[in-house]
Amino acid sequence: MSEVADRLKAFIDYGATLKGDEKGEAQVFLDRLFIGFGHAGYKEAGATLEDRIKKDGKKGTVFPDLVWKPRVLIEMKKRGEKLHLHYQQAFDYWLHAVPKRLDQNAEHGGCYQGQTHGHDGFLLEPTEAKALIKKEPQYSHVIWPFLIADDLIGEINSKPSRYVIDFHPRDQLEAQRFKTAYNRVKAKVLPDRQEAADEEEKRNRPLLKANPEAHVNVHHANFLKRWWLMSYPRADMIEAISKFKRYLVCGQVTKRPIFDFVSIKIRPNAALNVFAHDDDYSFGILQSGIHWLWFTERCSTLTERPRYTSNTVFDSFPWPQAPTGKAIRKVADAGNAFRKLRSDQRAKHNISFRDLYRVLDNPGDHPLMKTQEKLDEAVRCAYGMAASADPLTFLLDLNLKLAEKEAAGESIVGPGLPASVKDRKSFVTKDCVTP
Repeated sequence: MSEVADRLKAFIDYGATLKGDEKGEAQVFLDRLFIGFGHAGYKEAGATLEDRIKKDGKKGTVFPDLVWKPRVLIEMKKRGEKLHLHYQQAFDYWLHAVPKRLDQNAEHGGCYQGQTHGHDGFLLEPTEAKALIKKEPQYSHVIWPFLIADDLIGEINSKPSRYVIDFHPRDQLEAQRFKTAYNRVKAKVLPDRQEAADEEEKRNRPLLKANPEAHVNVHHANFLKRWWLMSYPRADMIEAISKFKRYLVCGQVTKRPIFDFVSIKIRPNAALNVFAHDDDYSFGILQSGIHWLWFTERCSTLTERPRYTSNTVFDSFPWPQAPTGKAIRKVADAGNAFRKLRSDQRAKHNISFRDLYRVLDNPGDHPLMKTQEKLDEAVRCAYGMAASADPLTFLLDLNLKLAEKEAAGESIVGPGLPASVKDRKSFVTKDCVTP
């Protein structure tokens, strides 16, 4: 019997003697586990017991049983526990264990959620919207094509199926200058918001009577104060993308993130993630299989469906730190080639993104496969990632190194086209979803 087999047998024999006491046996069990796999012990391998992890945006600290960065996190339970009840706990620990870079949404383009209208009274059918804008052109400043995720993925041309009335950032006096749109929102939205605020106040009344300092929900009251505006107009997102002629989006709830450029003349719905980038290099990085691996590892779920969010995926995704000019161009060109072939195939077969990618998941050749491989090769080159390297291990290790550099006050390269690129315009093509 080999030495490895001897070690594993010794660990298995040891495990058979345990009673399943989480508190009394866990640490020795973990040490023996590492010894069984050829290490001198957990400490010698570089793992930490009861590692202290701060919760992002929340008070408090959590202590998973073992963290071996960037490889594994172990949270143990006593024998007989229903483990499926604790999956979310372990997942949350893992999310907090992987550092988020501090500069993601500051100097560099970030990931934002699209707009939430909050009431169908803000929505218009295309024929109605176009007729109103044609009659009174100034309405184009407050009536916008409104793209939802199903339009992007499910429609053959990905064009918005409806329009939205968006008065942001105008106050009520400014909004009423657009009389037809204003009166529509006043008639359809205001009564419902008044009713919801009244119901909210009614629910809060006994709670506040019992405890005047009680924390109660007042979001309907806040919506009523600005009833002519969408529930969440996403001012920061609009400001971030307004300097471009196009921006990137992908659906929030998605098995495979499909990125595409969208015209600045279109407003994005809350079911879309919005990325304040207009360059082909950024598209190449985000649409790569490298980023997809990060997504599958880090995504949260909505009713068991993968969900791309800034908090779980984008904020911790490390971008290439020292790509050469040649490597940056290679990623951009490969991204362009991928996007063109994708568009050509959709036009040739008259199909949506959903139908195109559904076939891609099947066994056998697919027109996009080789182009995707070339894009992934270009992205590996930008990272300086060896062909034999495991992308996920590489990204986790890079994430930790960048977090350490930031903690030491050193600068890092964030999302988007690197500042070293001087001819930025040559990396910004024109193709995008248009109204």
